[in-house]
Amino acid sequence: MMAALIKISDVSKKYNITKRTLRFYEEIGLLKSIKDEVSHARYYDEEGINRLEQILLLRNIKLTMNEISGVLLSDNGRQLSDILLGRLDEIENKIYELKYSKSIIQSVLKMSEDIGISNVNIYQFLREQILLHSTDERMINMEKSYKGDIVRFEFGTGIIPYINTIGQENFIDLFKDMRRKLELELKRGIPLIRLVDNEGLNEFQIRISVKNNVLIDTKLHAISDEDKLKEMVHYLEGIVRANIDEIS
Repeated sequence: MMAALIKISDVSKKYNITKRTLRFYEEIGLLKSIKDEVSHARYYDEEGINRLEQILLLRNIKLTMNEISGVLLSDNGRQLSDILLGRLDEIENKIYELKYSKSIIQSVLKMSEDIGISNVNIYQFLREQILLHSTDERMINMEKSYKGDIVRFEFGTGIIPYINTIGQENFIDLFKDMRRKLELELKRGIPLIRLVDNEGLNEFQIRISVKNNVLIDTKLHAISDEDKLKEMVHYLEGIVRANIDEIS
């Protein structure tokens, strides 16, 4: 019988886990060891080893101990699926954030090489860079003609002071949050969206085009100052929703 059991010390070495951690798993009811009444040594049987491997797997995918306990000690078969789906959403969001941060860093590096980091400002950044983009990450100079635009959002230069007021990062976050919300809600990928300031427009005019067809062309004069940027996001979200089959 003892040949079918594995000493705790051997388990500790095999799985590169401390004896203290194994004792902790036992204390919270996740593991159960078997004590030899003669030698007083403690062992794990096959069931215990299988349970330990389950714990280590769930720890490896960053589940908390509370989540692991809930999964392994519960009779609810849906609980693991629900937790993993939630974790998958978190990972997707982190990937999105990392890719976006990467594109911003690449943009700033390019601009600093072209004009010097001390000359980089919000107006220049908005003028030359794509703020929202597809996962293919195509960084395109806004001064150049590009025929591949799917959704294009142009705004008059009177909007720039409001962007400066809330800060570039907060401005970008308004559109990032809208984009992420739509992708999760609609279960559809949102393609390239370009934000462009256009000196040819009235200072508070906005224009939204889908595949070069102008769908919104209006002015924000009547909108309160604190709501102008939110209204821009509202207009863009409405256009994306209404045309999701065409643009995705």
